[in-house]
Amino acid sequence: MPRVHLTGRLICRDDAEAAVVERHLPDHVSRTRTEPGCLRFEVHPTTEARTWSVEELFTDEAAFAEHQRNVAASPWGEATVGIERRYEITRLPDGADVAVRVTPFLPEDRNAVIALSVRPEQDGFVATNEASLDEAARHSFCTPLVVRAADEIVGFAMYALDPDDGNYWIYRLMIDQRFQGRGYARAALTQILSRMSSLDGGEKTLLGVRPDNERGIALYLDAGFVATGEEIDGERIFLRG
Repeated sequence: MPRVHLTGRLICRDDAEAAVVERHLPDHVSRTRTEPGCLRFEVHPTTEARTWSVEELFTDEAAFAEHQRNVAASPWGEATVGIERRYEITRLPDGADVAVRVTPFLPEDRNAVIALSVRPEQDGFVATNEASLDEAARHSFCTPLVVRAADEIVGFAMYALDPDDGNYWIYRLMIDQRFQGRGYARAALTQILSRMSSLDGGEKTLLGVRPDNERGIALYLDAGFVATGEEIDGERIFLRG
């Protein structure tokens, strides 16, 4: 059965709400981590005022549903019921590498993401991460993501609902040159596709690859993409769905 992975942010409107979180959070974290089926539960303050990052991983739907029932009936749930949550929930397929995690990009990730780089011979395969983040800042239809392994940021990805054709595209996927060859790109792609499959229309996904990016093409073919025969801006177009 697929694991249930939740990521996102808990956002307080004012200092009063933040004080409620700080008062109840330690007990909430302690209780949750002892629940059957809880594989990971992390809630940490971010650099944004009165905002916490949240990550949850449960063995299956039943364990996650039981956790939600526990939360609703707990002192934490009752005290924080009106506080804003911005969560994304994805299902990780059986066999997915849970040591590699794809999570939403947060402002405090920017410097680490910009510092990532590909090998010199791969420079033309993908735009720089700084350019990609600037693009995401300009266009709300872009969703930037970070790839983590052992809690270290090792890669970057971005998907978008392209306004020109109305289709979902994977615009970017890169792994830093220090971490290539470990299967991180494959594990990240599996999670990205799982995340996108829950979107309306996300079961159909396109991407573009430079013809000389042989490793990238092999990765996408193995993931079920097929060449459409089209070429845009020097990239071969592949479709999955």
